[in-house]
Amino acid sequence: MPWISVSMECDAESVDPFSDALIDAGAIAVDVSDKAAGTVEEQPLFGEQCKPGEHGWKRVIVKVLFPRDTDVPSSLMQACRVAEIEACGYQLEVSVL
Repeated sequence: MPWISVSMECDAESVDPFSDALIDAGAIAVDVSDKAAGTVEEQPLFGEQCKPGEHGWKRVIVKVLFPRDTDVPSSLMQACRVAEIEACGYQLEVSVL
């Protein structure tokens, strides 16, 4: 079954409410990684959970998986509205999994 994969950049302070809002808006999976991964600015986290209000990374890449029949722009706008963040640019990719 084909899935729609979406990638976008987000600030770390917004990623938790944004991830929850994405799931509520129809996403089936959300992955968060360090935007600086693979660079000298990478901040490795080794299974450590940050305390509330603390964030291990400054900027993150959010990868989201939606069912193929999802209206992705509407789902993203809904998630941004619920998480109270500005809409951000994103890249769409259709994947067959």
